[in-house]
Amino acid sequence: MPQRFRSLDVFRGATVALMILVNNPGSWKALYPPLAHADWHGITPTDLVFPFFLFAVGNALALVMPGLLAGGQTVFWPRVLKRTAWIFGLGLLLNASPFVRWDASGELVLRSWESLRFMGVLQRIALSFGAAAIVVWCFGRRNPAGPLWVAAALLLGYWGVTLAWGAPGDPFSLQGWFGTAVDKALLGEAHLYRGEGVPFDPEGLASTAPAVAQVLLGWWVGQHISRGMGGIGTASGTSTRNSTRNSTRAKASASASANDRNSNSNNANANDSRPDLTTLSQAARPALNSGAVSWLFLLASALLVIAYLWQLSFPLNKKIWSSSYVLCTTGLAMMALACCIHLIEHRRRPAELWGWVRFFEVFGRNPLFIFVLSGLVPRALALLRWQDGVTAEGLPRWTSPLPWIYNQVFAHIGNDPRLGSLLFACANLAAYAALAAWLDRRKLYFGV
Repeated sequence: MPQRFRSLDVFRGATVALMILVNNPGSWKALYPPLAHADWHGITPTDLVFPFFLFAVGNALALVMPGLLAGGQTVFWPRVLKRTAWIFGLGLLLNASPFVRWDASGELVLRSWESLRFMGVLQRIALSFGAAAIVVWCFGRRNPAGPLWVAAALLLGYWGVTLAWGAPGDPFSLQGWFGTAVDKALLGEAHLYRGEGVPFDPEGLASTAPAVAQVLLGWWVGQHISRGMGGIGTASGTSTRNSTRNSTRAKASASASANDRNSNSNNANANDSRPDLTTLSQAARPALNSGAVSWLFLLASALLVIAYLWQLSFPLNKKIWSSSYVLCTTGLAMMALACCIHLIEHRRRPAELWGWVRFFEVFGRNPLFIFVLSGLVPRALALLRWQDGVTAEGLPRWTSPLPWIYNQVFAHIGNDPRLGSLLFACANLAAYAALAAWLDRRKLYFGV
């Protein structure tokens, strides 16, 4: 029976939990600096969350690709294209929700489709996953290093295009970056994000190429984890000698996981024959040894050094997803995953860590469902409004459930408004954690 790779569940779940935390403060005007994105160049802890998730998408791709490749074209193309379309469609659904809005006269009217934003977080995940899977299909079946070369070409090519097509002398600025012109031409100015005050989409098409490279780097790391780190840049799996030497540990691993859920029963996807994205074979699990963790840390350190040198000429920037940013966040993600492997797979979840492991693990078992729900709920609740006084101009001031809860319960906690804003975000996260835990206890898992 296959077993869950719990380290990946926890790692991926932590990224989802942090995305929910930073996306739902009590007030956007009251944020601690680490919980806000960098204004332009540079990174904060919040800027690590999304690339960490893309890295985890690559890890999961490595675990599911062998089954897709074994099934041939009749399995690979329908499943990859279907998954890509579903995730992209969920992103559009999230952008369009709740489909109606309150107008100035107090009437509910349909939202305009003429200004619907086409891109977003889920859309980037969809396109990056789909493109990375196709790259692995085309270049990785005979030579596992092939997708790695494609990732390098994407990062270097993106750098070159940014310099060549960007504004002379200022190609990395909001006004000088080439990608906005590309997105305007392909998507239309009315369909771009305007959070920067001008039409500019941080998840636009132009900056998706380096995001694809990030997924490919995650895939490359994931394939060596799934093969027990049997060799870097080779197609061979764990050697017979290593499998024999670790057979006792394999049995211990199987025994330690005997009480894991059977993910093929009482499951919302019980009739889906797709491989589990976080499943490792019995033979691979014992090979997740200290050598694997050391390998991850060494490679991560090398990527961080390269990123530091590269950022001297191509600054770290999440909003244009710079190549140096990809290497920096990938290196940090590798270190985080190595810590998860060491603490969870090796130490078998010591008692002092069990609560945190469990908290993040349940998010990692329903990541897309919980993330989409965390975006839909605030939009839907915003339609439930009532008058809460008047403005200085004598106009009605409206409120809705979540702002009301924040203002009545959290806003006045302490002398710093940022504390109440953070506590509201934590309470919101706790609600989704309770839901994720309930779904896990009921063995309800929703995937696409």
